[in-house]
Amino acid sequence: MTAASQTISDEQLQGIIVVGIDDHEMLNARIASLSTMEFGYTPPIYLVETDISRARDSAIALGLGSSTQFHGFFGPNAGRELISSLSSRMNKIILPTRIESCGTHDPHLNDWISKEIAALWNEQGRRIADWNQKIAERAASRDAFYWKKRFQTFREGASANILIVTTRYSSYMQHACKDLSESLELLGHRVTVLEEPDTHTMMSPQLSIKTHLDLDPDIVITTNYPRATRPELFPTGCVSVCWIQDAMPHLFRPLPTEPESTDFIAGHLYRNAKAVQAYGERNQLEFPVPVSTQKFHPEPVPEELQDRYTCDIAYISHQSQPAQAYHEDFIVQFPVGMHDHLHAMRNRLEDIVRRWDSSLVAADLKSFNHDMAVGIEELDGSRIQHQLWNQYTHPMLERLIRHQTLEWAAEIAEANRLELRIYGKGWEKHPTLSQFAKGELPHGEALRAAYQCSGVQLHASPLGCGHQRVGECFLSGGLMLARRSWDEFYRDNTYRMHAFRSQSPEPDACLLTNRQPGYSLRHHPELRSIIEQRMHIPSPTIGWDHEQLGDIVYAQPEVVDRLQPWLLNYDGDEHRPLHLLDDALALTFSTRQELESAVLRAINDQHWREARAVGTRSRITNSISMYRFAESLISMMCDQLSLHTGPVLTGAAL
Repeated sequence: MTAASQTISDEQLQGIIVVGIDDHEMLNARIASLSTMEFGYTPPIYLVETDISRARDSAIALGLGSSTQFHGFFGPNAGRELISSLSSRMNKIILPTRIESCGTHDPHLNDWISKEIAALWNEQGRRIADWNQKIAERAASRDAFYWKKRFQTFREGASANILIVTTRYSSYMQHACKDLSESLELLGHRVTVLEEPDTHTMMSPQLSIKTHLDLDPDIVITTNYPRATRPELFPTGCVSVCWIQDAMPHLFRPLPTEPESTDFIAGHLYRNAKAVQAYGERNQLEFPVPVSTQKFHPEPVPEELQDRYTCDIAYISHQSQPAQAYHEDFIVQFPVGMHDHLHAMRNRLEDIVRRWDSSLVAADLKSFNHDMAVGIEELDGSRIQHQLWNQYTHPMLERLIRHQTLEWAAEIAEANRLELRIYGKGWEKHPTLSQFAKGELPHGEALRAAYQCSGVQLHASPLGCGHQRVGECFLSGGLMLARRSWDEFYRDNTYRMHAFRSQSPEPDACLLTNRQPGYSLRHHPELRSIIEQRMHIPSPTIGWDHEQLGDIVYAQPEVVDRLQPWLLNYDGDEHRPLHLLDDALALTFSTRQELESAVLRAINDQHWREARAVGTRSRITNSISMYRFAESLISMMCDQLSLHTGPVLTGAAL
C-alpha cells in the first residue's frame, strides 16, 4: 500500500492548527480523526496555547509529549513561533489551512494566524513559480544536440548527475530505490535519493521542484508515475525514467501529454497499459523486479541474528488480510443490489482456486474477469477488466492461495514438530495463524538473516515465482519453496520450445506427410528436458504443439506461430522466473503433500539444499541483479541519446 493508492483529504494532507488545548474531549476527537493512515503517514497537528500552565496540564493529561505528530507552540508568543516554524519549512511541507479552536484563547488569535498563513501560501506560490521559471529557462537552452553530447560523455565514462524520487510510504519501492542508487554509484554516477523528510510530511511540489533546481540532474528516476502524470512534481529539463513496479490505475489511462524523446519507461511494462504504449519501443526497458546483491548475500549472519531468526519454516509478507475480509471491504463501494453478483463471482473464483493445482486456469480467469466486468458495468471494455484484475481478481487470488498455503504449512509443522514463523504486519490478528506471528522485519540485515536462517522460506502467489522475495532469499543463502502455477510452467515450456526451434538445428527425420522436421531426444538434451518438463504439465497441453513418435519429436509450428506476439514479450531468460530456479519442479509445489515432502527434504538433506541454493543464486546474480538493471538503464539511454552507438562505459569508475 502506498499513498498513491489511498484517497487523502486536504485536511489529512496538510494537518491542522489547534488553538487552545484545554478542551480535552474535543482535542481527543480531532487527534482520532487524524490518526496514522494505513500506508504509514500521520497528519501533523500544530498546537497553539498561550497559557503555559494550561499547555503543561493538557500535555500531561493527553500524553502529547510522547508523539512526534504534535508540534507544540506554548507561551505568550505561541502564534508568532508557529508562523516562524512554518516559514522556515516552507520549502518542504504543505502548509496547513484549517484552524480550530479547542479551548480558552484570545479570540483574535485565530484571525491573525489565518492572515499569516495566507501570506505564507502566497509567498510559497511565488517561490514555486520562480523556481519553475528558472527550470523552464534552463530547459529551453538544452536542445536535442545538447543531450546527445551529454550522453556521449556518459558513454565514454563520465559521471551522470542522477535524482531518484521515491516515497517512504511504500513497503518495497523506497528500499529498491536506495538499492538502485547504490548500484548506480558503483557504476561511477552521482546519485541523490529524494523522499519525504519524515512520516508527518507528504511529498510536496516545492520540495521536489527546489531539489530539481538546486541539483540540476541529468536524469530523474521516478517510481510508478510517468513525468506527464505529475508535472507539479516532475518538471521538464532533464531526461526522465519512470520505473514501473505496480499496476497503478492511472497507467491504464492515456497520458495527459505525449512523452518527449528524453522520456523513458522501465520495469514491469504492462503491454495493455496506455501509458506504457505511449512510449517509443526504443525508450522502453522490460525488466523484472531486480534484487540487490550488496544487501542480500550468503555471508554468514552474526551469531546474535542466527539465534533470533533460526527456524524450520518461515514466511514473510505484510499481506495478512484474509480473502473474505478483502471481499467484504471491496463490495461496500457498490450498491446493495449488486452484492449477489459479487458474491457469485467470489464463489466462482474460489472454484478456480480449487482447480489450481491440477489444471491450467488462465482461460478461466480471463472469462471470470470478463463476466465480472459485465456484471459491474454494462460494457465489455478492456479498461474495466484491467481495473478489476488489479483491484479484485488478483488481490483475492493472492489471499486465497497465500492463506491456503500457510494453513498447509501450519499442519505440516504440527505433524512433524517443526517451527513455523510468519513475519509481517497484522498476522497477530489473524483468526487462525496468529500463534505463528513474529512481528515485522526491518529491511536489511534482519531480513537477510531471516532468509538465511530458516530451513525453508515459502512463497505463494498466483503469478508464480516472479517476486523479489524469491531472489532476495536465494541471494541471502536461503532456500525458497514456491507455490506452483501450471500456467507459468506452460508459458516457460512453450518459450523453450520456441527458442529450440529458432536455433534451426539439423533435423534427424521428417514426416512424409508434410515434411515437418523431427528431432531425436538422444541428440538434443535441451529438447529432452523440454519434453520431460511438459509431461508434468496437466492436460490439455500435452500434444498441443508437438508430436512424439518414439525417440523423435516433431514440433508443430502453427501453435508456436500463433503465440509469436506473446513470446516477444516473454523474451530473455531474465523474464522467465522458472529459468532462474536450479530445479523448477523440485523447488515448487502444488499440493500439501508435495510441500511436506519438499520441506522435509530441504531440512534433512543439506547437500541437496545447498546445491539448489547455489545454482539458483548464480542465475539470479547474472540475470536480475540491481547492478544489471542499473547498467541496462544507462545503456538504453546512451543508445538512444548519444551521438553514435558503440560500447557503453557505464561510469567513470569502470
